[in-house]
Amino acid sequence: MSDEIKRVSYFERQFLRAKEFVDEQKYHTRLHREHNKRLHTTGVVISGFEVTPNTLDPNDKTKVLVLGGMALDCEGREIFLFETCPLPMPGNVNMVDIYVYYSEEPAEPSNDPGVAGNHTRIVEKPCFAVSPRDKVPAGAIYIAQVKLKDGMVEGSGSITDKRTVVVSTIGNNSIDEVMLRNNSVSTRTIRDNAVDSNKLRSDAVNDTNRAVGTDHIKNNAVTSDKLRSDGANDANRAVGTNHIRNNAVTAAKLQSDTSIDTNRAVGTDHIKNNSVTYEKLRHDSSVDVYRAVGTDHIRDGAVTYEKVDWNIKNLLLGGYIAVNSDGTILSNSYHNVTSVYRLRKGEYQINWTKPVSPFVHFSYPYGDYRVNILGTSSVTTVIVSNSAGVNVDGSFCIMAAPL
Repeated sequence: MSDEIKRVSYFERQFLRAKEFVDEQKYHTRLHREHNKRLHTTGVVISGFEVTPNTLDPNDKTKVLVLGGMALDCEGREIFLFETCPLPMPGNVNMVDIYVYYSEEPAEPSNDPGVAGNHTRIVEKPCFAVSPRDKVPAGAIYIAQVKLKDGMVEGSGSITDKRTVVVSTIGNNSIDEVMLRNNSVSTRTIRDNAVDSNKLRSDAVNDTNRAVGTDHIKNNAVTSDKLRSDGANDANRAVGTNHIRNNAVTAAKLQSDTSIDTNRAVGTDHIKNNSVTYEKLRHDSSVDVYRAVGTDHIRDGAVTYEKVDWNIKNLLLGGYIAVNSDGTILSNSYHNVTSVYRLRKGEYQINWTKPVSPFVHFSYPYGDYRVNILGTSSVTTVIVSNSAGVNVDGSFCIMAAPL
């Protein structure tokens, strides 16, 4: 075949022969097949061409059925089979390979005087090769291997599917580390909301099996629009703990903005409840810039109590005590608190489950009461007084950090 790409040039009063029309067809056919070879996967089945037992006549086990389908051979030629085709099996071997390949045959001979017998059409059709093992017909596509017993197919277990089928969509859990080149994923290549939790390979135990590592993500590529979010359903949010390798999320990977809150990468609806664990965030005891998350990466109000796992929740110890005018404790809501006692008017004792350093979160009414805290270990004494310095019973919230 010539290296030149040449098409017919038409003009008025041109004398057209068969060669002009043949060259016109060759031009379009060549470019179409070159397109298939260079921009699509060739030597594969696009769909169909599955080999099955003879369900059209179950009593005839000397045949298999090839279901309709489409394939592309190594030359970029399309192979179409529009209906199920029975295929006889040989009787002298115990194992055969089945191939499909492209073929042409002339059709519709002319009856016109002087040109009778010249064919007016060319039919493109699939042909099948039933070959002994390891004998591959040139340009053919391997679709099945069939085990035979005295020339008969014993059932579906005798047929091994050998097709290479092109899949146009991404299956759940199909993207793992091996499938991604370093830095191959960027903002431009991901549709908004396209990455959901099913698309990323996860592993609850083995960190190296998780899909996403630092080298897969371009700096600033993970924006808010790229992660699937859901304001109500936690399971619909994109990223869970088991998808992210330990220390994979660095500061550079998350889009940040020092002034515009909506430009920051991570919002509440992107994060599954309890998925932010200590191991998931890159940390450094001495170099601040190596730490994963800065203020500018997180939208205001995005990190809620539900977003962190229990180990981190335990870092924020709190207790709320509501007291009646006679000093009775009406209600309390707290964790990591063993007990709360009213010692006397305006004076309370909190017993913590572990040593803490407590501080006042708020008192009620705001600004009217003063709250003093004594003790910084396992027992805290709280004294509530009014603006005149007189002890009073009131409501307050105590927060504490672990020692």
